Amino acid sequence: MKKIIFLVGMCIGLQNTAAEDLLTACPGALEQPIELSKSCMARLDDHFLQQPVWKVAQIKYQVFERQRSHLSELNHRVAYLMYSQSDLHVAPVWSDVLDGQIHTSNQAVMQSFNDAECNGLAADAAIRADLAYRCNGDALIKYALYIDACITAFDRVDILSNLSMVNIETGMVESMFAHSLGSTESTVDRIQLIDSYLHSAWLTERCELMPITPMGHHGAELDSSRMTRFELIDLLRDSHDRALKMAAKTGNAWAQLMYFPIDLPRDSAYMQSLHEHNPVLAHRLLATKLTYGIQSLQDRIHHAVKAHELEGDGTSLFTYLDQFKFYSWDIEPFKPTLVKGMVVELKYPWSVRE
Repeated sequence: MKKIIFLVGMCIGLQNTAAEDLLTACPGALEQPIELSKSCMARLDDHFLQQPVWKVAQIKYQVFERQRSHLSELNHRVAYLMYSQSDLHVAPVWSDVLDGQIHTSNQAVMQSFNDAECNGLAADAAIRADLAYRCNGDALIKYALYIDACITAFDRVDILSNLSMVNIETGMVESMFAHSLGSTESTVDRIQLIDSYLHSAWLTERCELMPITPMGHHGAELDSSRMTRFELIDLLRDSHDRALKMAAKTGNAWAQLMYFPIDLPRDSAYMQSLHEHNPVLAHRLLATKLTYGIQSLQDRIHHAVKAHELEGDGTSLFTYLDQFKFYSWDIEPFKPTLVKGMVVELKYPWSVRE
């Protein structure tokens, strides 16, 4: 099949930004199939390796000509993550995940999966920091991050490079990426789209062989090139979730920031122990819809206020509350009492009676 090169330079109004410079340096990213040269990969390494892993969690692309953009959030968990500026000193960057040690991490994870005590941490267990070494907490979170990153990249490249759109002005068939770039007028959105697309192409190259073993898989190393995207996702989803839960229970700070324990009971042993180990994160989680239907709106707001007090990051209280997605009319009735340092009896799900 003859390669089709999308002439993104024809898109109107492109400004000379770092993202567009990268696109120029990686012409193979615009071909079908995508091919990234060594020099392109080196440029992308320089650009992405030191960025936090959550930076490009969301992307926007145009589904129909001149209509509102579609928000792609393939990592759905990102919408619930409760990290903030004070957590960035522990947030993983891509060089932590793509450290060339995936084979070693894979072996350590398989050892933990086969250890009955470690494997038990995937249930509603309290944090056991004493098991961090035995259960390979650092390897577990790198394994989970690697799986999540690769699957998300495969998904995005599949969507954005697919020749699925017709340009109504030229009549030519375009990729979703080329179509979105030509339809996006905002410079900020255009830069984000380019950055997200190149990031996904870069990760796909890094993850091409997915040299990891899924939970319960006893064959040779997994070769993603022999599987459909859906087969790959189904096979690895459970492995990712189990590794993430286990890592959080060993006290791993990265895993605790990424683990949204929506499947836990109201008397969760994990949440009670998290309240002792990381009270700021526990209060942030208790302020979210994690406790919707269990705690009152006022109780959730009080936990958010407590998190703000403990975090002490200098942000105004009402700016801080924005991250919890409360409606303005939710907060308005409580404004007179929402002051820093206010004395209030906090309620917890595990103390709520039927």
